[in-house]
Amino acid sequence: MTELPTFATLQEFWEHSQGRWASQRTSHHLEPGARQTGKGELTIHACDLNTPEVQALGVPTLTMAVRVHWQGTLAGRPSPLQGQMLLAFAPDPAQPHQGYLWRRFSGGADVATGTYTLGTDQALTLVMGDAAGRVTERLWYASPNLRLRTSLVETADGLQSTVFCSEVRFLTKPS
Repeated sequence: MTELPTFATLQEFWEHSQGRWASQRTSHHLEPGARQTGKGELTIHACDLNTPEVQALGVPTLTMAVRVHWQGTLAGRPSPLQGQMLLAFAPDPAQPHQGYLWRRFSGGADVATGTYTLGTDQALTLVMGDAAGRVTERLWYASPNLRLRTSLVETADGLQSTVFCSEVRFLTKPS
């Protein structure tokens, strides 16, 4: 049986996450029958902390940053979706498995802030929120090349939606 990956640090979690992933997504909304499916591809890679985009965040305590690119389709939408975002992290000095995060979508001026926790169960939980609402995302591994992700989106007016994604790593054949 394949052992599940274990991570002593946030950096180890993201190092294991780097690469190309095929993603299957299902979203559920509170309205009856409001379900949406999709599929796509994610690419995750580490970013140098000295790049202008990371430096523009103005956070001197950052210890790592990752870029996530995505492209895919959602059922019922005629055009494909694509984009990218930067995630940057700074640990809480008093609690090494917890800290702060910053997220910026490409082309966007706004930066969302939040917190992260790398739990003893090896799951990474990201929480971001502002006056418009809150997003709680949880990522974990079912095997070394199968990553699972859930999100709970809560808007300020009380609406909720959930997302479940399964992500399988693209493996390259040995030469």
